[in-house]
Amino acid sequence: MKNLIKKSETLLVNYWQDERAVTAIEYGVLAASIAIGIGALFSGDGGFMPALEETFNKITEQLKSSSQ
Repeated sequence: MKNLIKKSETLLVNYWQDERAVTAIEYGVLAASIAIGIGALFSGDGGFMPALEETFNKITEQLKSSSQ
């Protein structure tokens, strides 16, 4: 009986100290947050994409005018 209690105690302590699942969950939450952030950043009605397109158009125009 004491052997069973000791094994159960050891099993519970090892399970309690195991942080692999917690780390996996943290990485999952981090990946989901990054995906949501990227989705919000590059959505069509946001201000980022039009500003980025305008900047690239200005750079393209300046490169064309400087090469002439």
